[in-house]
Amino acid sequence: MPWSLYAILAAFGASCSSILEKRVLNHTHSFGFAAALAFINLAIVSPLFFFVNYGALSWEAITATYSVSVVASFAFFFATRSLRHLEISVAVPLFGFGTVFTTLLAAAVLGESVNLAQGTGILAAVLGVYMLETKPHQNLLDPLKFFWKSRYAHYILFAVCFYAVSTLLDRVVLARLGMEPLAYMAFVHIFIAANFLIAAYVSKENWTSVGETFKTVGWWMLPLAVLTIAHRFAYVEAIKIAEVGMVSAIKRSSTFFTTLVGGELFHEKNLVRKSLASVLIVGGLLLVIL
Repeated sequence: MPWSLYAILAAFGASCSSILEKRVLNHTHSFGFAAALAFINLAIVSPLFFFVNYGALSWEAITATYSVSVVASFAFFFATRSLRHLEISVAVPLFGFGTVFTTLLAAAVLGESVNLAQGTGILAAVLGVYMLETKPHQNLLDPLKFFWKSRYAHYILFAVCFYAVSTLLDRVVLARLGMEPLAYMAFVHIFIAANFLIAAYVSKENWTSVGETFKTVGWWMLPLAVLTIAHRFAYVEAIKIAEVGMVSAIKRSSTFFTTLVGGELFHEKNLVRKSLASVLIVGGLLLVIL
C-alpha cells in the first residue's frame, strides 16, 4: 500500500478520534482520560507481542522507543488538557501547526529539505493560526494576547513541541534503527501505559481520576482506543516509508473536517471564520508536502 494512503487513513482516524475525545472529555478529567486510554490501548495491542521478531530487536531501538514514549506521554497529556478546556474548532487547528515544527526539526536534524513552496506553506499556516484567533471587531493584537495569557494555549504549544519531537524520534526508530512497525506499536504502548501508571501511583488524586473515568465513560473508551490504535498504526507505516514532514502534513489535513463537523456537533461559534482559517492552515500544510 502506498504511504499516501496510509497517511490519509491516519488523517481520517485522527479526525474521528479527536471528535470522540472531546465528547468524552466533557464528562471526565484529563489525566484520568489519558491514563485510561493508555491502559486500554495496551490491552488492544498486547496480542502483537506474539508476532514480534525478538531476534531482530536491538537494545538501542528499545531504548529509543522508551524515549519516544516519554515524549509522547507528555504530548498526549498536554493535548488532552487543552482539548478539554478549549473549543474543538480552536484546539485542533492549532495542533495542525505542529507540522511546521515537525518539518523544521526534520530539516535540522534528519537533513530533510525545505524548499520555497514548503516555506510559503509554513507562512500560510502561521497566518491561518493567527486568523483562527481573530474575532470580529477585535484588535489585531488580541490573538497574541490569547497565546500569551491563556494557559491552555500554552498547553497546546507544549503538546505541539512534544509531538514534533516524538514524530522525529518515530522516524529515527523506524527508518534508521530498522524497528518493525508491529514491534514498535507493541513496545511504545506498553511504555506509555507504564509512564501513566507511574504518574497515577505517585498521586492519589491522579489514581482516583482514572477510576472515575472507567466508571463514568468506560464504554466510550473502547471505540476511542480502537480508533487511536488504527490511526497510529497507519501513521507508523507511512513514516517508515516517506519523509516525516510529508506524512505529518497529510495527517494534519484532517483539521478542516474536525473543525467543521466537531464545531457543529458541539454548537461552537464563528465556525465560518474558523473553517476558513483551517482551510488556510491545511493549504499551507499541503504546500509543505509538495
